[in-house]
Amino acid sequence: MKLALHRSIIFWSGLFVMGFVCWAWWDSTRMRSGLGMGHYGASHALGGIVFFNDPSTYKTWFDRGKLRKTFALETLPAPHVLKFDPDRERNDDWDMDGPENARVRYWNEYRIQCFMIKGAWFLFIPHWLILLAVALPWSAMIFWRSRRRKRTITP
Repeated sequence: MKLALHRSIIFWSGLFVMGFVCWAWWDSTRMRSGLGMGHYGASHALGGIVFFNDPSTYKTWFDRGKLRKTFALETLPAPHVLKFDPDRERNDDWDMDGPENARVRYWNEYRIQCFMIKGAWFLFIPHWLILLAVALPWSAMIFWRSRRRKRTITP
């Protein structure tokens, strides 16, 4: 018995979404993009997506540009949430030669210290986590479809 995946909307939809996430991941290691409306914004760089709140601004903006070579990533960045702490000392000499997994966090901490005020926060979601969140239910649906198809064909 064949699964006939080529006729499945679940199969093609999953491939399309995962292909798009893989392309976005690849693009985020070379380019940065950003969009903001009001106090909220989203930025796409360094292998993930950053959602943030900046209470100091209230404007609409769009940004796109190349990343510097110093931000090249070779490992999977970890997800993290950062909140602005006004009592924390500003650290201008952040370690770009440190572990690559920590570079994204250092970069976001530096941004939140330099440009943000009290009430600001960052949420960084790496693309590998988005890909995993799509691949697990997609593969479960493909498995469920194959089991359902076997039951209808088996006498």
